[in-house]
Amino acid sequence: MQEPGLDRHEWETEMSDLEDRLRDDPGNALLELDELLGRMVEANGGAGDELRDLTAAREITRKIGAAEDVDPGDIAFAVNAYREVYDDLLENDLGA
Repeated sequence: MQEPGLDRHEWETEMSDLEDRLRDDPGNALLELDELLGRMVEANGGAGDELRDLTAAREITRKIGAAEDVDPGDIAFAVNAYREVYDDLLENDLGA
């Protein structure tokens, strides 16, 4: 059995590693950020109030993964939406 808070620590470490990549190459880092948030949302049983923004961010990430052209403003929106969901999930003591 995993210790309480271990997931949270792993997620914080992973997000910290992704932050530099999000600044340098946000398009490519979004795929990993989407995976991280997917695991966090699954562990939480849902995304709550952020579902609409998370869904939009995931659509943008899907387009990047499919090598479709994506506007830089859409990439910025996706990064910010993922960060907001991440912060909200941690604020609700997910994994603590």
